[in-house]
Amino acid sequence: MKNTTFNRLSAITLLSLTILLHACKPVCERNPNDPECAGENELITTLRVTFTDSATGTAAGTFQFKDADGDGLPEQLDTLRLSANITYLAELKFLNESVSPAEDITPNIAAESNDHLIIFSTPANSLTFRITDYDNNTPPLPLGLQSYWRSASAGSSTVQITLRHQPGIKDGTPNPGDTDVEVTFPVQIQ
Repeated sequence: MKNTTFNRLSAITLLSLTILLHACKPVCERNPNDPECAGENELITTLRVTFTDSATGTAAGTFQFKDADGDGLPEQLDTLRLSANITYLAELKFLNESVSPAEDITPNIAAESNDHLIIFSTPANSLTFRITDYDNNTPPLPLGLQSYWRSASAGSSTVQITLRHQPGIKDGTPNPGDTDVEVTFPVQIQ
């Protein structure tokens, strides 16, 4: 009789433990089709910035940060080389190059524009930024895949580009949410 009671208790304990462990898994691991799982952070290993002179339409260069193995140490970190006193159209592209073929994450960011914000910051007045693309929130809030950058006089500086993931909490400010990727590029204005 003791043996039967022990087996029932063991079975109940095992069943309870299984339910508990399943319940402790993150919701997206338990149910990847849950609407809350749309827009989970994706691996971004590469950020490309392409500049076009906005007055002439002339390509001014493509620069990139690349960390294909995701260890935080870049294999490539280009210096952004820009001419002084020019307004550039800057277009950003985010990639996952840890897979083959490389996965372009940019369309996902655009499709989930209500949940993303790109922030540009520089420690000096060497560059000013004007974001030109917006999400479909009411009122529309900036996204940042396309922006205008105005360079100042010759000199060197840095620019930090941060992609913030703000699902359901985007308010046009950088504070809410998590950082998907953050890169600080050296800048040389000639």
